[in-house]
This record gives sequence, structure tokens and C-alpha cells, in this order.
Amino acid sequence: MSEGRKRVNIKAFLEGRSFRAGSPFIPITASELEQYESILRSLAVTIPAAISQPTAANILALQNGLRQLLTFVNQSEFRAAVKAELQAVLELTIASSEVIPVPLTNLAGNLQNLQDDLLSVTLLLEIPPAVKDRLVGLTRSTSISLSRATTTLDAGITGPAGPPGVPGVPGVPGVPGARGPAGAAGAVGPVGPVGPAGPQGIQGPAGAPGVGLNNITTFNPAAGSTYAQGQVVSYNGSLYVANVNGPTGVPGSSPDYTLLLAAGPTGATGATGIGLSGSVVFDPAFAPSYTAGQVVTYNGSTYITSVAGPTGIPGISSDYTLIASAGVTGATGAGLSGSITFDPAQAPTYAAGQVVTYNGSTYITNVASPTGTPGSSPDYTLIAGAGPTGATGATGVGLTGIIAFDPAQAPTYPAGQIVTYNGGTYITNVASPTGTPGSSADYTLLAGAGTTGATGATGAGLDGSVAFDPTVAPTYQAGQVVTYNGSTYITNVASPTGTPGISADYTLLAGVGATGSTGATGPTGATGVGLTGVVAFDPAVAPTYPAGQIVTYNGGTYIANVASPAGTPGTSADYTLLAAAGATGVTGATGLSVTGSTGSTGATGPTGATGVGLTGVVAFDPAVAPTYPAGQIVTYNGGTYIANVASPAGTPGTSADYTLLAAAGATGVTGATGLSVTGSTGSTGATGPTGATGVGLTGVVAFDPAVAPTY
Repeated sequence: MSEGRKRVNIKAFLEGRSFRAGSPFIPITASELEQYESILRSLAVTIPAAISQPTAANILALQNGLRQLLTFVNQSEFRAAVKAELQAVLELTIASSEVIPVPLTNLAGNLQNLQDDLLSVTLLLEIPPAVKDRLVGLTRSTSISLSRATTTLDAGITGPAGPPGVPGVPGVPGVPGARGPAGAAGAVGPVGPVGPAGPQGIQGPAGAPGVGLNNITTFNPAAGSTYAQGQVVSYNGSLYVANVNGPTGVPGSSPDYTLLLAAGPTGATGATGIGLSGSVVFDPAFAPSYTAGQVVTYNGSTYITSVAGPTGIPGISSDYTLIASAGVTGATGAGLSGSITFDPAQAPTYAAGQVVTYNGSTYITNVASPTGTPGSSPDYTLIAGAGPTGATGATGVGLTGIIAFDPAQAPTYPAGQIVTYNGGTYITNVASPTGTPGSSADYTLLAGAGTTGATGATGAGLDGSVAFDPTVAPTYQAGQVVTYNGSTYITNVASPTGTPGISADYTLLAGVGATGSTGATGPTGATGVGLTGVVAFDPAVAPTYPAGQIVTYNGGTYIANVASPAGTPGTSADYTLLAAAGATGVTGATGLSVTGSTGSTGATGPTGATGVGLTGVVAFDPAVAPTYPAGQIVTYNGGTYIANVASPAGTPGTSADYTLLAAAGATGVTGATGLSVTGSTGSTGATGPTGATGVGLTGVVAFDPAVAPTY
């Protein structure tokens, strides 16, 4: 740009003709100032890069920055004359950048004119002096970088010296001076003729290409000694260039580095962009209906319409602006199959490109033998950050109602019924499904039949299973098998909390199944041993008991579950209660010793209903009461009660959750002492009603695993 043009512009600015009337200065809002500075910083990087290294990517980055500046000018409150001048130089600059191949000399000249106008505008902005100094310095730095980048443009070979010019007209003789004293006569030789011009020297070799800004690297003090002169590094948000080979110190404090671009303050969060959610594939039939700003894709590139009802085709018509061009297909990525968990002890052995995971995030090493920790060291680049923990999903319906597929029963299946067929598991999509799972659309596959796996190790079995006891639960180890309400569970953790079937600390192994239909009558079993072998429990003899030995203890009858049982019946899992001790009956009154006459035989009473037995009677324990099922029989203060509901509350005798079966009888009064006279033998009394049939123990057999399948 010529000096005359600059003087005219600045003079116009100072006289106020290009901006608001009455003041040569330009008002600007805080948000506009922030946007203006952001654009200048972007151009400070893209302008020198586009001139020194005019690759497609660098030219595209420059065009994007220029269009941002043009949009800013269009939306500004500048006077029309100033807008027109800035718009003109921007349009010319953008147009020269779109020519292929790019005319660098023309483009560099337009960019320099743009820098001149931007400097003039910056000087007249109504902003604090410190901010103005920063923006002027930024514009000046960009202009210097542009000048350096253009030093090699159009530099041809120096041509030969031109011929001597025509001798000028002799000047007017001067006034003779006073005669000086005569000097000593010297021997003056004749002036020799001018020699011919020598031949032009050989052109020197071309210099090495400039580093430009394409190989910017993050400053690493460990690698500083390997930097070549001219290496551009980033440090704390600023860009520096190395002045010497193997620079020492830290950029910003060492004289071996020169600041190229200082880090600016963090800008305010910009408005949320409209995104590309409304982009459509270009269709010439619908193009007349497009609004201004419609995003379209065409031949792999993305465009935005500049006007409503655009004409022509994207990429050719000026009614479309390129947002993102179709890129070349990249090389096949290495994937993340070799990713490993970060280990500081192994880090010195990592190769460049090694993928590691750390604190839920994924990183890739930038160099071999990286130092530091991922997330804080520049030797690692973040690939994927750890996401927030998702909300807990809804509880699944489970698979407790699984049945084998039966075509005869299929018309009765409800929607959601789970069935198994040929090793696969399916769920019905509709009620009364038709067809066969695997071929009918009325069934959806949940789990296909897998290949038969290798035979697993022999399981530990359920020999150690115990009935769930909330008072003992804090002592359970992880893996303890317990039974509760007819189902079997395993503990997931040591010292589980809660109740099986509700608490996540327990996993269901086998749910209580529906009562099956009565099977065919099996063959008559061997005659039971009865109770002829019953012995009183003796802890000294207990190690000799075989499995199946029946013993009595504290009025109860027990059977040994294993040979050499340990512990005491009633507390040890090695014994099972067969019959609990009954309550002591009340003492009858003492009758008179007078023998009466024999009475007549009374009528036989009706046979009573078969009793349920009291084999499951337990003493009431308020700590265990929440685990009682409905129908549990308990004794309390001499009375016998039955629980009306599961997990009964309160105390038997006062709570409505218990019903009295048999109350404790009052102790009868002591009868009078009878006379010692012996009476005649009385007649036989009437036969009492037949009692309820007891469960008996005649069918007790010792456990035999070979016969167990026939039980």
C-alpha cells in the first residue's frame, strides 16, 4: 500500500469523516472487542503460514479467518465509507486466495493493505490504552511475519549492470578562487581507461525451506537440546521461535527464544452455534426453496447458502460458501487393540503411539519413553476423556418365570413369557404367540444356545448351606449359601446386609418353584429302621455317630446329617430336628382313693382331623421374628401360637399377627388325701377319641447318594 493512500485514510479518520460525526474515534462494545481480538490472533497465525507454506489446508484456514473478519465488519456500527473500504480490501483478498494456483505476490500485497487498514482502525478504537497497545502490537507482529514470509517471493537472479548513462550538461564555471601557493610539482601518471565489467558470478544454491508454522511442537525441556534454529514451540499458550541450535532455558525467560505470539486472555464462552443438525443433501429440485444459511452436502463437501433461493451448484455457484471440503481418505488407523493400563514403572519402555488408559480416560504417547503422568505431561495426548457415571438403569424383569416351550401350551402364553427351545432362550412379543421360537416373528431371541463349554471344575456344592439367620448374617463369608422362604441364595460379599430376595448382597441360586403335579407312586422302599436305634445324645460318643444316627436331647429328637457330627443338637448344622419337645401338661387333681362302681362304656367320639404336627415349633425370638413365614408355630410363656402373616410384628398374646393354639394351663389344686379304704375295682372308662395321626419316624433312612434320585 502506498504512503499516499495511508496518509489519505488516516487524515480522513482524524477528521471524523469515516466514522461517527463529531468524533474521529470508533466506539466498540466489550463483546465486539473480544471478537475483534480473537480474529486478529487467528490471522496472526494463518497469514504467515499461508504465504510461507501455501498448502491447501493453510489457504483454507486463511480464507476462514478472512470470512470471519468480513462478517464482523458487516455487522459493525462503522460508518458506510469505512465499511466499504474494509469490505473492498477483504473481498479482493479473499478472491485472490481462491485463484488456483494462488498468486502469492498479489495475495501478499492485499494482505499487507489489509494490515494497514486494520492498524488504522485499531488506533481509533475507544478502548483502554493497554488493550490498544496489545492490539497494535499484534497487528505489527503479523505485518512483520508477513514481510519475512514474502522476502523470497519473486526474487530472481541479479541482472548485468546497465550501460553508462549519457554525460550530463557541464555545469556553469565557478568563480575563480584566489591563487594558492604553488605546490611542488609531482609526477602525475596518466589516468587509465575504465576496465570492462566482469562476468556475472554463478548463482548460489537455494536456501533450505523455511520451517513456517507447520512443525509447531509443545515445548519439552528434555528435548530442548535437540531443537534446531527456527524451531517454533508453544509454551503456556504463547508461540516462540528458537534463535540458536540447541537452545537452553525456558521460553519467555531465556534469550535463546523469541516471542512470536503471546497468549491472550481466556475469552468469554461464545454463543451456542446452530450446528449442522439441519444439513440436507443438495437437491437441485428443492434448491429454490432453500433459505439463506441452509447447510447442504455435495460430493463429500459441506456448503452454506449465502442467499435465499440459491441458483447453480455448490462448488461452482457464488450462492454457496464452502464450509468443509471433502478430505482424502486417511490411512487405516492402528485402532486401540494394543491399549494398556498406564504403569509409571513401564512408561520408559513405551513406544511413540502407545495407547494407555488412566483414571478412566484414554491417551496416546507423543514420543518414545514418555515422562510424567497422562493428563499433565505434554508427552501424552488425550484421545477420549472419562465420561460421567450414567444413571442406574431400571431393574430388569429377570428370568424367574422361564419355562420350556410347549406348542400345546403356547396359545396360553402372555406377552413377555420367557421360554427355552433347542438351547436358546426367547421372549414372546405378543399374547398367544404362533409358530416356533427361532422361526416365528412372535418370539425374540434373548440368548442363543452357545457351544458346549469345557467341563468346569467340580463345584463346592451346597454342603455348607444354612438357613438364613439375620442375627448370624454379619458373620457370613462371601460365597456362603443360605436358604430363605424356600429359595436358595449365595452371598456376594462378606457380612451381607438386608434380607435375601431384597438385598443386592445376595444372589438367587434357585427360586422356590411351583408345587409340581403328584408323580406316579414309586416302588415300596425298604423297611425303615424306625426309632429302635435312638440313643440319648452323648458328646463323648458323638464322634462315633454314623450319618443318620437318631439322638434325643433336651426332649427333642434329632438326626445326624453327617458322620462324626460336631457341636450340639439344636445349635449345630450337623443335626436336623425331627420332633421338638412338647410342653409339659398340667398336673391333674388327685382323685379320692374310694373305688367306685364300674361305669357304663361311653360312646366312641368322632375321629378328629389329622393335625399339622408341631415339628417346626420354635421358641419365640423377637430378633428372628421378621424372618418367620406365615404358619410358623412358636411357643411363648407356656402358650403355643401360629403366625398369621409373614414377618409378624409384636409379641404373641398381644399382637394380632399371632393366633393362640394352646394356652398354658393353670396348675391344678392339690386334691384331698383319700381314705385308705380300698374300694372295689371300678368299671373301665369310656374309650377316648382317636388322636391325630403323628408323622412318625418309621420311614427314616440313612442318606445314600446312590439311592437319592429315588427319594
